[in-house]
Amino acid sequence: MNTDNQPNQQALDQACVWMARLWADDVSEQDRRAFSQWHDASPEHAAAWQRTLKLQSCFQRVSDPVAGYQILSRRRTPPSRRRFLTGCAVGILGLSGLAATDQYLPAGLSGADVQTRRGEWQEHQLADGSRLVLNTETSVDIHARSQLQQLQLYQGEFWMETAVEANPWRIRQRDGRLYPEAAHFSVRQHEQFTSVALYQGEMAIAPALHSQPLHLSAGQQLRFDQTGLLDLQPLTDRSPDWLSRRLAVTDMSLSHFIDEVSRYRRGLIRVSNDLPDLQVSGVFSLQHPERILQQLTEILPIRMRYLSRYYILIEPDTRLS
Repeated sequence: MNTDNQPNQQALDQACVWMARLWADDVSEQDRRAFSQWHDASPEHAAAWQRTLKLQSCFQRVSDPVAGYQILSRRRTPPSRRRFLTGCAVGILGLSGLAATDQYLPAGLSGADVQTRRGEWQEHQLADGSRLVLNTETSVDIHARSQLQQLQLYQGEFWMETAVEANPWRIRQRDGRLYPEAAHFSVRQHEQFTSVALYQGEMAIAPALHSQPLHLSAGQQLRFDQTGLLDLQPLTDRSPDWLSRRLAVTDMSLSHFIDEVSRYRRGLIRVSNDLPDLQVSGVFSLQHPERILQQLTEILPIRMRYLSRYYILIEPDTRLS
């Protein structure tokens, strides 16, 4: 039985095919309207679309303009479209099968003790008086039933203030273990590494494949992976900007900036290869990602092309040339 609008295999297959159509350079308004009708036809379709958005490699497999032309061109006959879909079957429908079984998603995500959706924040007061704040798309388990308390991070980012008289906390995650002492700190699990910022207290970090622990003092931040330390830097702020729902940047590349904004907005935002290496500076409200995109068009020579409600292409603004 399908419960809580969990997508079935057919819906996931359809969602991946819609990704192929929307990615194509010659996508039409008719295609976009058809996608919106499909998406809004049932909660299961919407759930399938959100699940498939997590499979970034699905987009990579169908980003070839020739492939996009084959699936959308009206000058091709229906058999050509079928041949295209057959050729993509391993890449697209195989990935949708992974989505259906959650094998492609972080372990424990669906059954974690606490978790946030995209664009959502949560604050939790723990039994020992510690404070835990979850940023967007974060999933953690909390085990506080013994003298050694443990938090398991599956994905995302959190802020924690351990109570002064609390039993020791151990933070477990993909790249290793963290041992904070009366600490105020943030942890973010990136795709290839983990970043930790320590604002108060002390912390030891044990990378999964490194025999020597790392030591972090208040006012420091570092990046590490399973093999050890990647870099160590001083902190330049008093707390993470996202705690106050802000994104403050100085000379950040547009592509990096869009990656950060995308963490708080449903759908896909793609930066055109035709854009030069633009830089972004300013303070932006993470509670209004659509307004951030509008602000970008006011400070940079760009425009937003909405290929659908869930797919935006950022292009040069030719009206300024």
